[in-house]
Amino acid sequence: MGARAASLALAAGAVVASPATTRADAKGYDEVRDVVAEDGQLRVVHHHDWSEATRSRRWKMISGDQDPFSPRNDYSWLTVTDKKTGQTLFRSPVPALTQLWISPDSRYVLGLSHVKLWNPYQVVLFDRAGRLLLKRRIEPEEARFTPADFDKLLRRYPKARAELARLSHREGDAVYVDLDDPRRLHGAWDALYAHLRPSHLSPNFSGSVTNFVYWFNAQPKPRLIESEGRPTALELRDPRGQPFQIPIPR
Repeated sequence: MGARAASLALAAGAVVASPATTRADAKGYDEVRDVVAEDGQLRVVHHHDWSEATRSRRWKMISGDQDPFSPRNDYSWLTVTDKKTGQTLFRSPVPALTQLWISPDSRYVLGLSHVKLWNPYQVVLFDRAGRLLLKRRIEPEEARFTPADFDKLLRRYPKARAELARLSHREGDAVYVDLDDPRRLHGAWDALYAHLRPSHLSPNFSGSVTNFVYWFNAQPKPRLIESEGRPTALELRDPRGQPFQIPIPR
């Protein structure tokens, strides 16, 4: 698909993806939702409002810097409270989340999301002091490059450098790049689309046209893998129950 055709598709409200991995949406995601998780030490509360009342503010974010952690975000937040003292450990703006998890030692708080519409990240990990350790966009498909070929792509499309950096993850001997609005890619869409393949995290991810990405199991069984006292990877179960890992950068 050419960049002009893809751009027109997005302008009409559709996201370009392979038919094998997409499902139709009857309407745009518009829920107002609260999610709560507790253990012996912590109470974690998430709220997001994707209703018409917040549309203009959400559009400003998603069409601009795509930073849901900005204090400008007053429609989706996460609060972590110490249950013994009643003290708020931290409160942070976050993407729209649909599931929360507290690590067994109460040191980390994980948020997962199926929401894709105007939601730039589907997984976030905080420590109990409120430091953001992981933010990750999840898509059923991605482009894959060698580091050398990705550097060539950056040189070929210098206007897209910032957007390509935002959408890319360098892991080992490969660079994985998510696809997003072609209008922000300044001509690089076709080069990415030519390298499109199922996510290297799991081939079992899927999604709807605009609203959702289905990438974790109803019982995702989160597990943090640590090395030298810091988490280095997050393990989850995909929709078919198969384990996969997301690296946690330093």
